[in-house]
Amino acid sequence: MWNRYLFAFIAKLDLFNMETTSPFEVIVENARDLIWVYEEDATYSYVSRYFMEVLGYEAVNVIGHSAMQHVHPDDRVRLQSKFNQALHEGTSKGSVEHRIRCGNGEYIWIQSRLSVIDFKGKSCVLNIARELSEMAEDQRRIAESESSMRDAEFIAEMGSWRVNMETMENWWSPGNFNLYELLESSQTPGVDYVVNERLHKDDGPKVLEAMKDVVRTGKAKQLRLRVSCSDSNGDIRTKHVLTRIKPFLVDGKVQEVAGTNLDITELVEAQFKLEEQYLALIELNGSISKFAFKNTHELRGPLSAILGLINLMETTDSRPEYLQFLKKEALALDQVVRDINEVLLSEGKLKP
Repeated sequence: MWNRYLFAFIAKLDLFNMETTSPFEVIVENARDLIWVYEEDATYSYVSRYFMEVLGYEAVNVIGHSAMQHVHPDDRVRLQSKFNQALHEGTSKGSVEHRIRCGNGEYIWIQSRLSVIDFKGKSCVLNIARELSEMAEDQRRIAESESSMRDAEFIAEMGSWRVNMETMENWWSPGNFNLYELLESSQTPGVDYVVNERLHKDDGPKVLEAMKDVVRTGKAKQLRLRVSCSDSNGDIRTKHVLTRIKPFLVDGKVQEVAGTNLDITELVEAQFKLEEQYLALIELNGSISKFAFKNTHELRGPLSAILGLINLMETTDSRPEYLQFLKKEALALDQVVRDINEVLLSEGKLKP
């Protein structure tokens, strides 16, 4: 648990504005708590010696830089909310647990409490935090869960993303980098890049409008998108992606929109092929019907003539054996045509 007595002590006394080293300054510098001071824009203005020792940063490398860049992406909104609360109300209500990135790239869990102080003549936010060693097991489970989620995303060809609708800051999961065929990095592609360069020209505006609708209504929306990708040869191909956008609430307000992308390219292409095959079958069926209709009617004409001729020949002195043979074959052919007619009638392809 963070040292609330130390927090109250520092917040109440003007330790940081004393011109000479004092017992109070010695306490701050030797406290076993991570202590730092934010400017109003959430950049570091001061970090304690223990902060540098635990996290592995040098003061010169963090002072003047954004403190939120060291906070785990999943925890930034929560900490930012507490920061804003402290900035506007003088103190945050209660503490906040979050992960912070060390110099070696690993994250540790800490518990922070924030309050406004006067630092070098300016209104700043004091953060006193303590490591949460008791959360080590939870941290391990979270790491395992994140690893499993990463594997699941790659297997299912899906990814997730979040956008802060106030700052348009964007975050992607590893699976989303894979879906867009980009190398995973700490620098997530901006919203403008995705909308203007990677999405189909008709789909980009739809996504932006859907995000605004989610913020306005608080209800999830689902879209089908076309994503442009290029292979090593520079050939462009289109991926079909199903995305579901939902609100991400902080203190009851929509702070971010979160989305899940699913690659449905194979499904869509299979659907296109089925539609093509269906149309081809319809065309083939029509051709067969026309062929059968043509044959069953045009064959009947010659057959009728043959049968009429045979009847005529029967009244003359023609050789009977040839006449019987010709008649037999003509009757058989006529029966075949009648059978075809019956089939067409039964299938509704021919009217009686």
